[in-house]
Amino acid sequence: MLARFGGEEFVVLMPACPIDRAVQVADRLRALTPDVQTASAGAAHWDGQENGLGLIARADAALYQAKMTGRDRTVVAAAPATAPPQAVPLVPPPGCAPGVPPLTESVASPGTSRPG
Repeated sequence: MLARFGGEEFVVLMPACPIDRAVQVADRLRALTPDVQTASAGAAHWDGQENGLGLIARADAALYQAKMTGRDRTVVAAAPATAPPQAVPLVPPPGCAPGVPPLTESVASPGTSRPG
């Protein structure tokens, strides 16, 4: 699937496509760019666990790297971080809900109201 993602940026989703094949496709698309223009690409492989925003952020970082290292190239993004997210304590502001212990994101369930 091809979608416009910004002014002159596009996203191409290629389900079940190995990263080396995705790079080949990106390079073929770049070769179709008119003579006076260049095209840079960032490629990222989805690990089956990362959320969409993380995947796009990694591909965007790779695109930026391609532009900063000479343009007209394809750069593959680094693999996503594997460390599990840590619970962040949610402390109510001073004066709100006195005596209520702080929640953490790991125990707050959807629809649970938070103090404050």
